[in-house]
Parts: sequence; structure tokens; C-alpha cells
Amino acid sequence: DCKCNYCKNKNYNDFTQIFIFDISNPSKPNFIKDFKQSGFFGSSRMIGNKLYISSNYYIYYNKLKKSEKTRYLPILCDGEKQIIQNEKSINVSDDLSDCSYTVICSYDIESLNRIDDLSVFGSSNFNYMSEKNMYFTECVYNSKNNYQNFKVMWDTNIEKTRITRFSINDGKIEKAATGDIKGELLNEFSLDENNGYLRLV
Repeated sequence: DCKCNYCKNKNYNDFTQIFIFDISNPSKPNFIKDFKQSGFFGSSRMIGNKLYISSNYYIYYNKLKKSEKTRYLPILCDGEKQIIQNEKSINVSDDLSDCSYTVICSYDIESLNRIDDLSVFGSSNFNYMSEKNMYFTECVYNSKNNYQNFKVMWDTNIEKTRITRFSINDGKIEKAATGDIKGELLNEFSLDENNGYLRLV
């Protein structure tokens, strides 16, 4: 059982946990370390010894208390050590369509350290990753937003798809660009990158 404060308090039980094992002896895998980040597992990619994990963290806005940051900011755990994600690492979508975060973290599996972390508040999905970039998309609906009550209302007509590019460099993650296209992507395999251009369907 995990002993970090996040799990002890049991404010929420949705988190993604990363276990690192030494498999130099395949018959006897040896547990080394674990990490956690708020939200249910979304996707993962690995480039060299750098592991990138995304998770989806939903906020229950009817239970919010300003003084309890663990209820509305992502939590990161390094073994038993817990930290609240720095607000400077959080990006807010221009068109909120959901009360949730996409939490992105990078880990060095050799040095056993978390390298970087970043979140996007709003509904978004981790769709594609190349050696230098990762792309997140979100559907933008014909919507009427009520920010005061922290609620979002929309109809079923998708107006456009917003694509956000994050550059990655040796584990470091940085927001690089955002753009919109009309309509909706066909499926999760509808993006790829070629010679500096993003191709989509």
C-alpha cells in the first residue's frame, strides 16, 4: 500500500502509478522506485531513457474549498514524498469544455527522477508524439460557458478541433503553439509529423 499523504488522506483515489523495476535478471525482477501523478492513465511514450506519461484528472467542482489545494490542483508523488503541482506549470484552455486536467510528466528511468511536469486545464487528449513534439487535441463545441459557477454547457455540434503542440527536449516539456482546424479528427491515428509539418485527417 502507498504511504504518501495523497493516498493517506483519500480525498480522491484516481491516480496513475509508475513502477520501475530492474530486470537485469528477468527471472527475478527487482522493484526500485515508484512515482504517481493525479488522474487516470491516459497514454505513455518512451524515447531513450525518458518516459512520458499523461493522465486525466477530473475535478469535482461541487466539493471545492479554496484552502484545500489538493482538491483542485494536480498532485505528484515521488515515493512517499508528495508535492502540489506549481500553478506556473498549469495551462488553461481558451474554451473550457470540462472540469479536468491533462497531467503530463517526464521521468528519467536511469537516474530515477521526475524531470518535468505540466498540465492543461480543460478537456484534451494526448494524440501523438514525435521525437521533438507532443500534440494534444480537444473538441470545441458551440458552447455557452458559465465560468462563475465553474460549469460548462454545450450542444452536440463540434465547431472545431484545437491542437496544442508541446516541444520536448531531453525530458523538458514546453508549450510551443496552438491552432484550430474546422471539424473533428477522424480517430486517434489521424495525426503524424513529417519533415516539420503536422499532417491530419
